[in-house]
Amino acid sequence: MTVPEAHQTRDFEPQSLRFVAEHLADFPSAPEWVTSSGSLAAQEIRSILDVGCGPGTYLASLVDAFHPNQAVGLEPSDEAVQLLSDSYPEYSNMSFQQGFAHALPFDTDAFDLVVCWSVLHWVGRNEYLQALGELVRVTRKNLLVMDFVAESDYRVPYAHSEGMYTYKQDFVPAVLSSGIMTIVEDHRWWDGNEPGGVALLTSEDLQPFVGNSLNYVSRRGTLFAKRYDSLPELGPDDFGLPVNGPSPR
Repeated sequence: MTVPEAHQTRDFEPQSLRFVAEHLADFPSAPEWVTSSGSLAAQEIRSILDVGCGPGTYLASLVDAFHPNQAVGLEPSDEAVQLLSDSYPEYSNMSFQQGFAHALPFDTDAFDLVVCWSVLHWVGRNEYLQALGELVRVTRKNLLVMDFVAESDYRVPYAHSEGMYTYKQDFVPAVLSSGIMTIVEDHRWWDGNEPGGVALLTSEDLQPFVGNSLNYVSRRGTLFAKRYDSLPELGPDDFGLPVNGPSPR
């Protein structure tokens, strides 16, 4: 028996074009805590990848803020990529490319900043962990993720396509489980495009879970830093074992 949900990532390609075309003029720019008032503002960002860039306005605002040498927006639809490529002629350092989050066509440590802003809730769960791993792999310095996060994880039937879902699931534990990512900033509970837009939410605000509308709209925005030395380096002698020779039984 074929379950439509099993192929959600593959079947989302037409939705990519629909979303890009519908929101070219009204998609929000990056909030101030990303572009000017947060930890990223003090860094030199020479390259940016926006995975699931949508209409491109978010990526353009990052280019305006950080002036990178290279900025790439990724969407799964070839038609969406063509539309985006025709929409930003004034940005010579910004390009668009077709691809999926779970199989990024880039080298390891290729970008100073990788962004996945309000995208993961569309990724099929068969590809979800691969997508998070790819985001970690291709960033050199920072990973910025924002998505729907409620008090408990759940899924919602997707309004635009029968058999598909949006997933409201906390991405932070999976990213941290890589062992090489640490949290720099964490705007944990909010339901707008930036923390200053509405009151920050706490776990108490999200109780009870069912029947509480905040659990439908709340989001989490987290900036991670990549540090290969995050895990302590230990050897056999740290545990009383010989460095060479047979280990005790």
